[in-house]
Amino acid sequence: VRFKYSGKIQRDQDRFVPLHIATDVNHQILIDDDANMIHVISFDGCFLRYLDYSCSGGMSIDADHNLVVAGKSSGKVQVIKYLK
Repeated sequence: VRFKYSGKIQRDQDRFVPLHIATDVNHQILIDDDANMIHVISFDGCFLRYLDYSCSGGMSIDADHNLVVAGKSSGKVQVIKYLK
């Protein structure tokens, strides 16, 4: 085990429940939780930032390094350019 990440809890969130996980070209780990937040952490497990997108239907990184998120109930797919 390289590290354990138990989530960086926000003030209105009482627990961390991860749903989906993906990695990008910068070796960052993206974890979607049940509070509709994407936690971006470094490859060493350090919290970097949040992305405020609901991805109840899943998430992925495409060939152009964009984050693709899907809404399970809405059926909408969003392509998000989050890397600079």
